[in-house]
Amino acid sequence: MPLPLHGVRVLDVTNVLAGPFCSYQLVLLGAEVIKIEQPERGDLARQLGADTKADEQLMGVSFVSVNAGKQSVTLNLKSPEGKEIFKRLAAISHAVIENFRPGVMARLGLDYPVLAKVNPRLVYCAISGFGQEAHHHHCIAENARSALSCVARPGDLRHRMAALGYRGKQIKVHGRLQRKGTLISLNGI
Repeated sequence: MPLPLHGVRVLDVTNVLAGPFCSYQLVLLGAEVIKIEQPERGDLARQLGADTKADEQLMGVSFVSVNAGKQSVTLNLKSPEGKEIFKRLAAISHAVIENFRPGVMARLGLDYPVLAKVNPRLVYCAISGFGQEAHHHHCIAENARSALSCVARPGDLRHRMAALGYRGKQIKVHGRLQRKGTLISLNGI
């Protein structure tokens, strides 16, 4: 029997822990996750862990623990060619997950409004420590947990993406995203 998210392709433009952990849960549910990393540097977590030899080989335990089962590609999202390749990948994907600081994807020209023109059915999930809006950046109480903002359009991915908790609307949840009767609960870090 196939897993619930079998056939769902997710672009993972995340680093360190909150974003990679989120997309790893989708891998466990059967999604194909393509991790996009910066050329040469990759995910910072590749160098984080107690085993210095593994860290030097860019396979730190912090990285390996939340990126198993993902495909990985390096892509310079600052270059015109890298942006074009990312848009082509978004056109054939079901979801994008990113955890840059708020506004970074917009400055790159790769935020939801841009990607929705390439793929109107795309689900876009942005994870940040203080939310996506300015008033959250100054809220110290939010420091202990992530804020999750998701955007989807009506009818998109239906039951397969229900595990992420969205159905055709923008949802802003601080700290925890849960859906009653679903397969998964995503908790902020």
